[in-house]
Amino acid sequence: SVQAIAAIDQVIAQVSESSRSIAVAVAEQRTATQEISQNLAQSSRSVESVARNVEESVAASGEISKSIAEVDGQTRSTAAGAEQTSTAGHMLADLSRDLQGTVGTFKF
Repeated sequence: SVQAIAAIDQVIAQVSESSRSIAVAVAEQRTATQEISQNLAQSSRSVESVARNVEESVAASGEISKSIAEVDGQTRSTAAGAEQTSTAGHMLADLSRDLQGTVGTFKF
């Protein structure tokens, strides 16, 4: 019957419209998924860059610590040398006084 064919035609049209809507939704989902994937890849690259920068900072901090330790060692060595120089200076001053006393005993 004509009515049955019209009803079937109407159902086919509804199914066709639903299929088109599903196809559009799938395409939109695919685009969104691609954008998410690209954002994740960019985030991953950013995290890798931060990790490299942290590693470089750690290495630089280690070098700074090493340099500070070297300067500290040299400062201690210099202080010890200054102490030795001071002691030698005092000893030389004492010897000089003794020598002046000895020379003073001679008459010219």
